[in-house]
Amino acid sequence: ILDQAKRKAIIRDQIDKVAASINGRVDMDEDLLEEVTYIVEYPTAFYGEFDKEYASLPKEVVKTPMKAHQRYFPVVDDRGELLANFIAVRNGNDHMIENVKKGNEKVLEARLADALFFFKEDRKKALVDYRPQLDTVVFQEKLGTLLDKSERLYKLAGKLADEIDTGVKKDLLERAAYLCKADLVTSMVFEFDELQGYMGMEYSKLDKEDPIVSEAIYEHYMPRFSGDEIPQSAEGAILSIVDKIDTIAGFFAIGIQPTGSADPFALRRQCLGILTILLEKNIELDIAKLADLALDQYAGVDFDKAAVVDQIVAFFNERTRVMFKDLGIRYDVVDAVLASDEKNMSDLYARAQAINAWIDNPSLNDMLVAFNRVSTLAEKAEGLDIKEAALLEAAEKDLYAKFVLVEKEIEDLMGQKKYTESLDSFASLKPAIDAFFDTVMVMDENLDVRNNRLALLANIYKAMLKICDLSKIVYK
Repeated sequence: ILDQAKRKAIIRDQIDKVAASINGRVDMDEDLLEEVTYIVEYPTAFYGEFDKEYASLPKEVVKTPMKAHQRYFPVVDDRGELLANFIAVRNGNDHMIENVKKGNEKVLEARLADALFFFKEDRKKALVDYRPQLDTVVFQEKLGTLLDKSERLYKLAGKLADEIDTGVKKDLLERAAYLCKADLVTSMVFEFDELQGYMGMEYSKLDKEDPIVSEAIYEHYMPRFSGDEIPQSAEGAILSIVDKIDTIAGFFAIGIQPTGSADPFALRRQCLGILTILLEKNIELDIAKLADLALDQYAGVDFDKAAVVDQIVAFFNERTRVMFKDLGIRYDVVDAVLASDEKNMSDLYARAQAINAWIDNPSLNDMLVAFNRVSTLAEKAEGLDIKEAALLEAAEKDLYAKFVLVEKEIEDLMGQKKYTESLDSFASLKPAIDAFFDTVMVMDENLDVRNNRLALLANIYKAMLKICDLSKIVYK
């Protein structure tokens, strides 16, 4: 079957029919289907069986060797429970298919026998008892062992729980952080590394840990790749952030950062994972503060903390630019919102969307010229204190009066997250700003007069930053 689309459709149809013939349905994995499509030239689907004893194992323990090692499709019943069957696709017709079936069953039997053995061996002690063995595995030469990392996660999780308001249960978060890496030294994960996190969840359930703890252990690796699901629990989300920022902070502290296309430790992916969680879960978190807390856990490493925090913030800002650009936001709009004081990723994105649409305003160029003059001169201001009595010209008095009203209006609108309306309100200052620059000498020879006018402009610029920095917008 030369046409891969036709071949894929045939495989899907055959699999569905074979599953129906044994009163089941395929637990379809589109990536596996894609892979099988390109492995075979002339597909013939068939089912096989395995001992029901293996079906009592945790579901992913059975499915992983099936899918990852043998390219078999698991079969489930109407309730989603795993059946003692699998579906494979032969490359060829149905000649001697019974022999092919027996051969495949024999291979899978060996895999599942290993899995059952590992499971029974692992269950000879509780998950928590594996934790000391993490000291035998190096995380990174300069950053210590996995036990060192586990200790850092435990301490950082508690500190972060105190910093943010997500309804997280601190004691359960700390327990999950304490246990989350323990399954890495179990026999099951050593043999099937795809099961990291999942086995920690399953073993902790058997140890009667709180369900929230078990779920967070599983979720803390999420998202594993772009487009992957994110943690659903608050504890899982925070633990995922903690795990990822610990890795980023550690590598930045020892001078290992992504360069060009080289990113051997997947730090960009870790960063994108944090940003995705912050965006999807609507978590307000200052990246500089997060980096600062993470770096505190590396007391034994020599580095310039302030410089490394700046590097991490710049790294996150760059990934935010890429993320927002992929979501259809103009690069200059991203720069404009990143210049604001907003720390909530969801609000940053909502603000960027509003500005992205707002900049289609036909009179934008004229507005940006005016506001760029404001921002340029605002940098020369020595303070923000405006002496109303020292406002001499009619145009500066008018600008001040209008600004007082607009500033209050912007504050109210921003509190309601009405970003487009906030921009409209700020843009209403343009005529007064134009009149000010047309008739008022800002850099007056009298220093008091000059500083007072600069302070007025600095206050206008500060109000602008509550929305975004319009001076970052590129106009035509």
